[in-house]
Amino acid sequence: MPGIRRRSHDMIGTFVPDALGFFSLVRGYADLRVLAEVSVPVPMALSTDAGHVTGNQRAINEAHVQGIVKYLQNGTARFLPEIVLSVRLEDDIIDAFRNHKKLPAQAGRPITVFEAPGITVVSPKAVALEEIRASARIRRIDGNHRLTAAERLEKGAVQPANKYLASFCVVLLGPVGEEASDNAEARVFHAVNSTAMPLDTEHALQLLLDQPKSQLLQADVEYAYDPILYLCRKWRDKLRELGPDQAKYFGDGVLAKLQATARVFRAIAADSFESRNKCDALARESFSALTEILPTLDDHAHGLLSMSCGIEAAALAWSDAKAANATTPSKAAKKRLVDVDRWITRHGLNTLEPRGSLARQMLDIHDGLRRGVPQRVFLARWYPAAEPDKARAERRLEQIRIMLEQVKDKTAVDLELVDMGTEEGGTVMIHPKMYEAIESADIILVDLTGHRPNVCVEAGYALRHRDAGRLLFMFQPRDNNDKVAFDLNTFRYEPLAEAADVPVKLAPHVIKIIEEARAGKLPAPAKS
Repeated sequence: MPGIRRRSHDMIGTFVPDALGFFSLVRGYADLRVLAEVSVPVPMALSTDAGHVTGNQRAINEAHVQGIVKYLQNGTARFLPEIVLSVRLEDDIIDAFRNHKKLPAQAGRPITVFEAPGITVVSPKAVALEEIRASARIRRIDGNHRLTAAERLEKGAVQPANKYLASFCVVLLGPVGEEASDNAEARVFHAVNSTAMPLDTEHALQLLLDQPKSQLLQADVEYAYDPILYLCRKWRDKLRELGPDQAKYFGDGVLAKLQATARVFRAIAADSFESRNKCDALARESFSALTEILPTLDDHAHGLLSMSCGIEAAALAWSDAKAANATTPSKAAKKRLVDVDRWITRHGLNTLEPRGSLARQMLDIHDGLRRGVPQRVFLARWYPAAEPDKARAERRLEQIRIMLEQVKDKTAVDLELVDMGTEEGGTVMIHPKMYEAIESADIILVDLTGHRPNVCVEAGYALRHRDAGRLLFMFQPRDNNDKVAFDLNTFRYEPLAEAADVPVKLAPHVIKIIEEARAGKLPAPAKS
């Protein structure tokens, strides 16, 4: 570089004007510690006065930084992705770059830019470093963890001289505080991070969607630029119109959830993205459905709403119901999701981690389903209205509850007893609820006493549990001539001389079912 007196903090590289139609860039190589010394992170914060975000950086992950330090100091084949910085310059320098004019005189400025054949030098003055850092004139866009690690490397001369050499890209922007330049910086950050993992996506989306109103793209322009981003903005705007009682059902990290949902919609309903008007209609209709569906799901710690895919699942259930021409798609989606919510909670599927190993999770889910510890016992029985049968039935029910307490003492499993004849509530069609209860039960206990037709129907419906080893029969004859119905007497059942026999004869069977389920020796329940 003839004629250039290199200073220790110079960033020397190739100048590229109008990159991607807008940006002025300098790309080159420099010591990672130099890049760290001249630059600062500007944490993203919501300005309550201005009503929009400032800065762009996330909180530092200390473990990640320590890992990079070890990698840089001890690795023998180190390679790092490009560091991206912005340098905030005076308007006259930026104007010269944008209009391809001669650079102005820069004497006395803390950061100067000058050109030589084939190179451009961005030169922060060593004596002005404190001012440069305090005013955030050189900002970290991508690589903050790497630069934070570089700040902790050993000091002094290092051999070889290029041990910490890293590639950089400097984006030349206008003065600190200029909204257009802040917005351009935010768009660079979003472009780098928008395809990252959900937490990073949340950060990048908030940064872009909460820019000052003066910097927002026109609706047609943003739709053409990124229809998914446009749909996310429409949903986010509608979300802000909700009260806190409704908004809470969308949970934390809502922007990343909405982006994932928008991507799914684009994959399954591409025609809804053919025009901005169609996209607007999708935003209105789908958001209205979500505000109906989400509050109906149980807001418990380990349910569907707590999962990162909760909003996406609700949107898909609604979309499926629409495709099936359901009369009220939201209502159909609610019913389906309530069942899904119970199912994933019951089988521990709410622990799925999007960033974890999919193969590992599939294997664990399979093991979990096979070893699923029973939780619910469905009881099919006679509900006599007249004595003495009524009193005898009540004694058997009492002994069943005692039996379940004994099982709990032996196994630490607190089985829920589903006895639909004693449930309270409004008038409903009992058959669908009864079939659903049988399907979702882990153990079916059928009391054949009384030869009741309803019990025989329930027993027949429950026969699918027989092969799973989860179906139990019992029978207390009313007199010496009372026998089990001929079409059920081929199944094993426990004869009861009196109600007190229930714990003695049934508890061992229930305990065995629990133990074999824990050992993975039983097939999954009929509906798992």
